[in-house]
Amino acid sequence: MAAVGTHGFTILYGPPIQRPDLFLISFQGGGAAPVVYERWPERFRYLDNEHKPGNAFKFGRNLCVYSRQAGLYDVLATSTVAVPAVFPCGPGDFANCWLKGSGAYARWRRFSVEWVARMVDAFEPKAVLVFGKKAAEALGLSAQWRDVEVNPNNNFMTFGRARYGRTEAIFCGHLSQGYVGSAVVRSLRVAADVAGEAGSSPEPR
Repeated sequence: MAAVGTHGFTILYGPPIQRPDLFLISFQGGGAAPVVYERWPERFRYLDNEHKPGNAFKFGRNLCVYSRQAGLYDVLATSTVAVPAVFPCGPGDFANCWLKGSGAYARWRRFSVEWVARMVDAFEPKAVLVFGKKAAEALGLSAQWRDVEVNPNNNFMTFGRARYGRTEAIFCGHLSQGYVGSAVVRSLRVAADVAGEAGSSPEPR
């Protein structure tokens, strides 16, 4: 397994927060700068990408831009936890490797996804936002989406709802490729609505 972990590892993109409004799950960390963190980041890392040039920062930059349009930037900055579905980082052409059925890549995927599920269960987020088809497939959600919407121009899924453990999950197009800005904003707003509804529910006795 060490042989396919040479580009570093990412587990948390920011500090852990109990009962956050949003829990974001992307697919894999980028491989531009291999890093192994000895402690979790003190600040939500995607906020630092908003004004950085270059394709390596595209996901974080778009997340900030569309969160502002959806009225979610404050939530992103103060009440959001984010993780990749697969902890080892890698360049974009690694992506399909993590979905293999056997071998070291598959073992890392299974290990990572198991811990993602445990984190969601432990943090008790109000809503989960899943970015892209590969993340959904890794999490085992591909066949569970309802209210599915697809972009007719490229046949990419743009929206869907499912249950991930005990939490409502919202699908959002991946923010590095094939996304539609207006659809991303809609997914973010629906996730915010779900989080708001969860936050207003009375505590079970």
